Amino acid sequence: MKNISRCLLAAAAFAFAAACSDDGGGNPGDPDPVIAKTATNSGDGQTGGVTEVLPQDLRVIVTLNGQPVEGEDITWAVAANGGTVIPATATTDVDGIALGEWTFGTTSGLFTATATLAGASGSPVSFTATAEPDVASQFTIVAGNNQSGLINTPFSEPLQVRLEDQYDNPISGQNVNWSVTTGSALLSSAASATNASGVASITATYGDTPGPIVIQAAPPGGPPAVEFNATANAPPAAITIQVQNNVFTPTVDTVAAGGTVTWTWVGSDHNVTPDAALPPASGTQNAPFTHGPINFAVPGTYNYHCTNHPPGMVGTIVVI
Repeated sequence: MKNISRCLLAAAAFAFAAACSDDGGGNPGDPDPVIAKTATNSGDGQTGGVTEVLPQDLRVIVTLNGQPVEGEDITWAVAANGGTVIPATATTDVDGIALGEWTFGTTSGLFTATATLAGASGSPVSFTATAEPDVASQFTIVAGNNQSGLINTPFSEPLQVRLEDQYDNPISGQNVNWSVTTGSALLSSAASATNASGVASITATYGDTPGPIVIQAAPPGGPPAVEFNATANAPPAAITIQVQNNVFTPTVDTVAAGGTVTWTWVGSDHNVTPDAALPPASGTQNAPFTHGPINFAVPGTYNYHCTNHPPGMVGTIVVI
């Protein structure tokens, strides 16, 4: 009986000791290893070209109680389109350091790579790097080609081109030179810089000569220039404006200097009254009625209205 009691006491003591030492794989009081970038030459914040290997390896260090830890497996990963870091898993050396070689993909921009050590304080460690575009190799028209309009009036939309590398990455901060090679047109600028999207833009105005226009955009570097085609039209010698439903249709119209304008009534109780000298007043009339043709000899802008339906029933004649 005494032997049994001794055995039970010994077993209880062993169980108590085991319970006090059991921490599920380690002592609760033990510190975790720490992972961080190396204090110098960590490889963070570098810049390189797309598809290139960064000149400096990425470096992390693992320590425990301030001392380097050898043999820890570090997992490297890169955000989407950011290329690759090799090896995918690197083991810390005697100095607690693991290296990764970062190669960019074909996409430019700011990217992030991470170094992960499971259970370590500071994990994952993040590195950033900027991938710059390759050399310019593509130069294309974005918008503004094949427009037409009246002489001495603005183009309806800007002329836009895009500069890109061979991987379709936009190239910013490059000057595009603009020139009129055929016909008559005025350009807002002789040069404009590409923006963050690789787009350069100008506005243009048709000159005073009707006919075809060619505007050239020439990029820096290798890609060939592109050409915008446009057509300047002479204004009509005679126009007709309808007076109906409390509106002049069209509200704004253009006629050549020396040309004529005729108003025709479709509705009733309307009049044509000049804001200044022209056109001459019609007085209030009902359909069918015709006012004109009225000759406009001098270029300029002539505004008029209907006194019976202010303020919305207004019109403008542009003489060029």
